[in-house]
Amino acid sequence: MLTQLIYRSRAAAPILSEDLESLRSSCEQNNKHDSVSGIMCFDGEYFLQVLEGGESALDALMTRITADRRHKNIVIIFKEPVGFARFKPFGMRLFDIRNNPDQLNSMSELMTAYGDLRIPKILNAFTQGLWHDSTRTWSPFLVSLPRETPDLNERDLADIEHHHACFAFQPLVDLQTQTITAYEALIRGRNGQSAFQLMSSMQGDTLHRFDLESKAWALQTASKLGITCTLAMNLLPQSLTFSPDAVPKLLDEIALYGFKTSQILLEVTEEELIVDVPLFMKAVDTLRAAGVRFAIDDFGAGYAGLSLLADFQPDKLKIDRRIVSGIHNNGPRQAIVWSVVEFCKRLGITVVAEGVETMEELQWLHAAGVERIQGFLFAKPAIRALPIIEWQNFLPQ
Repeated sequence: MLTQLIYRSRAAAPILSEDLESLRSSCEQNNKHDSVSGIMCFDGEYFLQVLEGGESALDALMTRITADRRHKNIVIIFKEPVGFARFKPFGMRLFDIRNNPDQLNSMSELMTAYGDLRIPKILNAFTQGLWHDSTRTWSPFLVSLPRETPDLNERDLADIEHHHACFAFQPLVDLQTQTITAYEALIRGRNGQSAFQLMSSMQGDTLHRFDLESKAWALQTASKLGITCTLAMNLLPQSLTFSPDAVPKLLDEIALYGFKTSQILLEVTEEELIVDVPLFMKAVDTLRAAGVRFAIDDFGAGYAGLSLLADFQPDKLKIDRRIVSGIHNNGPRQAIVWSVVEFCKRLGITVVAEGVETMEELQWLHAAGVERIQGFLFAKPAIRALPIIEWQNFLPQ
């Protein structure tokens, strides 16, 4: 299948004009064997290549490019099947735009004539430096922060073991202050089932009653663990509206277990459709007036997306792990996060990245302006406990 691939990389060392032509020539010779053609753009520091060829040939080529030490910070911007070859007549055409960014105009005009409007826009974005890495420098953790590892005694465990579910706790870390700012309470079955496994068989009022009642169990467990920072709890939108006493009941339970309303962050998931928006917003307004804060959880994975973000105006926005995973070399995901960070900056919304598992993801997110991180890189959720964070993993080597 004929496939088009666009990637951006960064030169590992300065490249002279004569070396650049030699690089282009060798690429052309190597690619010709695999019937791969395209264009190579260079702005003095970054390459952008548009390649066309068989899918397996392009995959093999990207494996070689990734291993080539002349390149670093490789990001795949675009990959999809195409109906016909556009670049075969060119072999591998070079555009050195260090002194003349208008060089690409002729190629953009040709692509437009083919009816391809996307490549000219990507080339234009490259000439404007929009595909450069963020310049923010990663600052490793300089001090070993205290661990939080309280254990529940037998009496405390006995008090909560009769619940129909238990809770695991996972920290949210602030990279700027190097502190734990919140713990999220994640519901689990008594035998360790996931939230989906536990609740997938429930429907209607049964589901929403269980969801609301489980918040009391989360609050009780968190209180016994001595959590003094923010406590984040997931809540289905309709759990606030299925019953007239849902909001008063929740506020009573927050007070019963010794929490201030300002400590509570309710994470509203996108994965349930909000049926009655006015009724939902009325419940949210009542809780906000009492001091409770809100987050949109798993942003980018559910029904509402940007419309919920525009109308709901959360205190925090948590980017879904499916967008965060592998973000350091995925162009579309990077573009999404850059846009979300900029949007939230204008509205004073704190951005949290969920599901961070590697240092490469962490460093890219930090450079992009994301300060709050949650994921296995720092700690896995611990059932009825606050997990240890191995802070020394983030100290200078």
